[in-house]
Amino acid sequence: MLIFLVRFTEQTDNVLTVEISYWLKSEDVQNFGDFLSEFLLEELFYPIGVPANRIHIIGSVIDDMFMPETGNTNEPEQVVFWGAGVREALHVSAQFKNLASILSVRGPLSASELRLGAAVPIGDPAFVIPALYAPVTRSRFKGRSVCIPHFHDNRTDEEIRNKSGCDIVLRPNLPNDTMELRRFIDAIHTCDFVLAGAMHGAIIAAAYNKEFAYWDSDQVDLPFKWHDLSASLNIPTVFCKDLRAAKKHYNAEIANAIKLPSLWGALAVSPLLIRPSALLKIAGYEMRDHLSKEARDQFDELTTVLSRDHASGDRIIDDLICRISKDEQTIENQLREIERLQTEYNVRLSESARQLAVLSQSCKSETGDLRRKLFDLKTDIVVWRKEAKPKVYLRTITPWSWRHSGIS
Repeated sequence: MLIFLVRFTEQTDNVLTVEISYWLKSEDVQNFGDFLSEFLLEELFYPIGVPANRIHIIGSVIDDMFMPETGNTNEPEQVVFWGAGVREALHVSAQFKNLASILSVRGPLSASELRLGAAVPIGDPAFVIPALYAPVTRSRFKGRSVCIPHFHDNRTDEEIRNKSGCDIVLRPNLPNDTMELRRFIDAIHTCDFVLAGAMHGAIIAAAYNKEFAYWDSDQVDLPFKWHDLSASLNIPTVFCKDLRAAKKHYNAEIANAIKLPSLWGALAVSPLLIRPSALLKIAGYEMRDHLSKEARDQFDELTTVLSRDHASGDRIIDDLICRISKDEQTIENQLREIERLQTEYNVRLSESARQLAVLSQSCKSETGDLRRKLFDLKTDIVVWRKEAKPKVYLRTITPWSWRHSGIS
């Protein structure tokens, strides 16, 4: 499963610095397809993008299981999808379509499923990688065939080799190091044939114009995504049991039919800021088949110069982003201190409330005792006044009442 999430951290004039999140992030073992998000962030994007709670790039994540959530304000999340694909047919509700912002999709089947029309850009973002990275030849893979199983394929390498007929098993389970992404791409570019049970293994092979086919591993993951990819490449969706069948299928059905999608439309609606140096590389790569050798050489020379000049600009922006990140860290530290003080204040307030309740109860008790004492005193006074001699009362009665009282 390929999930790339972008969490916003700072907003300025509707532009956000973002952090890409994805399945297995920070884990010791990464999945090649998901881990490509780090490559794209290093080579293609700045971590600055559109205001959104989540941004998905690459992967089969257009599905109700990724429905935008409702926060404390009862307002749904702002969720953006770019270059992603529908996970399964009939698994996207009308509510999802209304809440999500879909900028581009992997293939035409996703566009059709979502009723997006012909104008929506199509193409998996991994197809742009050849414009950004020139692979290194890896001697171990030269002249060899490789089988790329799914991330969750637990069979041994020997079992996979015996079933596929390939020379080498190239697993997408990678150490958490972006150099491993490049070594994986190097291996695909160096080998003679790729039999792919992991979809992004097939995408990279197609992107670098290597012979490839889909592998029937007896456990095909999400068939809809493979059909969607095939439709974007203008090839049939056929899963081959072994290398021999795969080579035959490639020569008959793929070699003369395949057409890679252009990603200019998708780049035009990218949710993240694109590095100028990357755009120059992509422009040169896209135009390589439409220029004479002399024109290509001149363009390459110009691109080299401009890329070098833009590299300084990239460093300035990277430094700015780094400073913003430090400022964010400072703000986060201050917020944590405020939360600590607030917690401490709440504890003290609770203690004060408890003491006040005790005092109030004590006061109620003392007031009750005082009332009882006053009642007893009043009773004693009444009794005393009844038992007292009449002369006691002479001081409080008027002369008129004296004369008529019968006292002599």
